[in-house]
Amino acid sequence: MSRLASSIATHQSEEATESNDNRRSLRQKRSQKNKSQAHQVSQRVLYLQGPPSQDSQGPDTPDRSQADSDQTGRAKAPQDQSKRRAAHPGSGSPHPLQFDIASDAAGGRSTPLPGELNMVDLQLHSHFMLHTCKHMSLNPRRQHIWETVIPRFAMRNEALMHLLLALAGLDYASDKTTDQQPAHTSPDMESQPSSTIADHDHDHDHNHVLDAAYLQVIIEHHQRGLESFRTELANLSSTNLNLVFAGSMLLVGFALASLRIRNLNDAHSPPGQPRLDWIFLIQGLCTVITHNWPELRMGPLRDLTDYSHANDDWRLCPRDALRSVSSIRRGCSPRLVAFCRGADEALTQLVGYHASLAAREGQILAEQKAALELLEGMYMRTLYVVHFSSEARESPLDVQADLEDAALMAWAEFLPGGFLDTLAGGGVCSTLSYVILAYFHLLFTLFESFWYVKGGFDGEIVKIKALVDMSGEAELMSLMQWPVSVVAVYPT
Repeated sequence: MSRLASSIATHQSEEATESNDNRRSLRQKRSQKNKSQAHQVSQRVLYLQGPPSQDSQGPDTPDRSQADSDQTGRAKAPQDQSKRRAAHPGSGSPHPLQFDIASDAAGGRSTPLPGELNMVDLQLHSHFMLHTCKHMSLNPRRQHIWETVIPRFAMRNEALMHLLLALAGLDYASDKTTDQQPAHTSPDMESQPSSTIADHDHDHDHNHVLDAAYLQVIIEHHQRGLESFRTELANLSSTNLNLVFAGSMLLVGFALASLRIRNLNDAHSPPGQPRLDWIFLIQGLCTVITHNWPELRMGPLRDLTDYSHANDDWRLCPRDALRSVSSIRRGCSPRLVAFCRGADEALTQLVGYHASLAAREGQILAEQKAALELLEGMYMRTLYVVHFSSEARESPLDVQADLEDAALMAWAEFLPGGFLDTLAGGGVCSTLSYVILAYFHLLFTLFESFWYVKGGFDGEIVKIKALVDMSGEAELMSLMQWPVSVVAVYPT
């Protein structure tokens, strides 16, 4: 009996052990299933929550180790532009723009708890639909793309949604950091304030300095959107080509709009140091677009590639006719009139200085010569549009729309490949390149009806003037007087 009892006890013990093992295995499987479901949910709502931690990274998440090495980090101050070669289009992928903001400036929680709605992101999306998309273009067909096609793409693509929210954030911020025009706030922005956006709406101390917590939200969407966008670029094909094009347009808008916001937060930047990272970003994106131009011209975003005045018809017109001030269209702003009065003479002096410098130095910088030829084409195209295009359309917005159709804002993508390299190294040749860049910047200041360029390039021209003044080159200082005088004309 004792042997039987012992045998039974041993058998029962083995069954109990096996049962415990089965239950343990079942619990592990359930736990793994729950974790998998939780990860899938977190991936679906990524654009409404904060960035995932390193521990929660899943197979569908872009490699963050590379992204961490690329990202600027919120606490890093801008560095010397000549040392930031990582932003060059030749580096292979776009890099985040740099903002000067302390890492502990937010002081609050921007990521909602599980089950909470992210009211800030909902407000940003609503602001894009109610305001931003309606003010990206004066051309009805291009505006339709911004109002319908791009938002529809963003609803299907995480990278585009981040980039869309970042752009909407800068649009909203542009109203909160200017005293030159009344704020155009979306109704929902006023009816549902958030701790990061609306707490300081009526605080006059924040009219010129953007709330750091809100800026943190914008930077986060920009960086995370760009991180995911790099994955799309790495897998570029006919299936995602239009998504990449839409993302490129969102990034270009953000790059241009960021200048004024970043200048407001550049308390620790060296004086007179212009920003170049936005040019590198745009050139890299435009390279992708150029290589796929035929397909894009036939796609759903083709209206974004059609500019009716982007031509060289000005070459058929006598130069004296373009110089004439009496034939300038009605509806031109005082700043545009000031530009037209002095553009040809200032350009002639700039080209003449380059020629005299080449004679003195015994060499000609081909990149500068090519940049001056591009500058001449853009300036003459501007004068041609102002004098001769659509004479029956003479309201200020009509003039601005014709300038937009001349694709004057696209000069950065056509800069010679090595021109930006001539800005480094110091010396008179480098300073001349900065003066040429200031003359290009002046084109952006003429677009007074476009929120994403208004104000930002005025500051860049002032920075270049300070840099030229420090050089002590009298002739170059004289060449900077004209663009500064045009910027000094108060915009309408």
